Amino acid sequence: MPMIPSFLAVATYTAIKLGGYYYFGSAANKKLKQDFPPLKFAFIKVVSGFVGGFLFLLAFSAFKGERNFSDFEMLLTLFPVRYVIWFFALGYCYKLFSRKSVLIYASLLGTLVSYFLDLIMWALFGILPGMQMGFC
Repeated sequence: MPMIPSFLAVATYTAIKLGGYYYFGSAANKKLKQDFPPLKFAFIKVVSGFVGGFLFLLAFSAFKGERNFSDFEMLLTLFPVRYVIWFFALGYCYKLFSRKSVLIYASLLGTLVSYFLDLIMWALFGILPGMQMGFC
């Protein structure tokens, strides 16, 4: 039976992601000499990540069968999904589709940032009420 996180947990997770992606968008603007609104980038990235993550969990649940995967295995399996979301978000927001090598490395960096933000949330896992879900 899936467990649903509390409103506080979802709000905290969203705030952590928005803040991290805002900072990433600000840094991308400086590095790429562009002026895409960092808050808009953060919202695009959070929404696309939630949608992509939800679809991944649905597919993952359907294909895992009887085997119980650890959170670590699930996070590793999620890597390509996260990378593709970053690839398209950065390509769209920062017009990087014509600069493939920059887009490839920026997407990898963004994917690693997502995992880092998850580590912060994992550290809060036992502190926040309502974080009794197997995957965050």
